[in-house]
Amino acid sequence: VQTPTLGLVVKRDEAIARHVTRKFYELFASGDSDAGELTFKYLPGKELLAGEKHLFERHTLEALKEKLDGRDLHFETTVSKKQENPPLPYNLTVLLSDMSERFGFTAAETQQITQDLRDKYKAITYNRSDSQYLKEEHFAQAPVVLAQAMENVGATWPLDYSIHSKAFNEKNVTAHHGIIPQEVSAPVADMTGDEAKVYTAIVERYAMQFLPPATYDVSTSAFAVDGGEFQAVARRVREAGF
Repeated sequence: VQTPTLGLVVKRDEAIARHVTRKFYELFASGDSDAGELTFKYLPGKELLAGEKHLFERHTLEALKEKLDGRDLHFETTVSKKQENPPLPYNLTVLLSDMSERFGFTAAETQQITQDLRDKYKAITYNRSDSQYLKEEHFAQAPVVLAQAMENVGATWPLDYSIHSKAFNEKNVTAHHGIIPQEVSAPVADMTGDEAKVYTAIVERYAMQFLPPATYDVSTSAFAVDGGEFQAVARRVREAGF
């Protein structure tokens, strides 16, 4: 796979080198509903975009704004119920990305922290795994492992150990399984601040497998105009779940 991968890298580098910064324009409108004020965003149609992702001509939106300013327009709203399942346990790639986003850790810093969590405290399983899935034995051991882990992080969560999440799938476990806590006494008070952050995140991801999904209503309001439509999307949580 070296040749096609190298080709992708070269093409991407060339695209970056040839990139020219361009201003694009967006149009918003305000509207009232029973739930309060809504902010609508104009979504141009394919013909108006002409193959682009944005509108680069300001006068197009200025003409539309002038046409609609001060007018009362009716919009229709549809409501759909959505469900979001807990994220899978960490593998190394996902852990590195999440720690970078949440705490600004570099990949090298997070890798060293996970190595310390293993070497100094024996607190987590293999820290370089490429799998996010777990074995059935982890499902059976979870009540004991998570009881100790919650004690370590000083938390008590209402976990339901009868929930069998999609993370527990023997067929998807490769040479290693997802990164989860071990059944050892490793209080975060004994760790450095950064070690505590990474360890707590790993514990939380494992614990999430025993919490219900989040459910919420998504309200989509829209009205059509020349060349596209205005759309406003709002979300209301029904059950917070994990």
